[in-house]
Amino acid sequence: FIFLVSSFNADALQTAEKIGASYIANGGLVRQLQDRGIKVHVWDVKTGKQFKRLSDSGVDGYFTDNVEMIRTFLESE
Repeated sequence: FIFLVSSFNADALQTAEKIGASYIANGGLVRQLQDRGIKVHVWDVKTGKQFKRLSDSGVDGYFTDNVEMIRTFLESE
């Protein structure tokens, strides 16, 4: 969708990781947005596997109800 908008005038995109079958927070889109100075924050991170996938994609921030899981995951890295 970022290709359809010539001027995406925002500081951040806050989104779910995927909508339907489409992964919104994928590495390609994250890089394109960051190249434009737009941060990417993902909602509803529930598992370590999901956190790792998003971390590897380069997202800038996370929303989670399970802070302890994220802390444990980060400490194990």
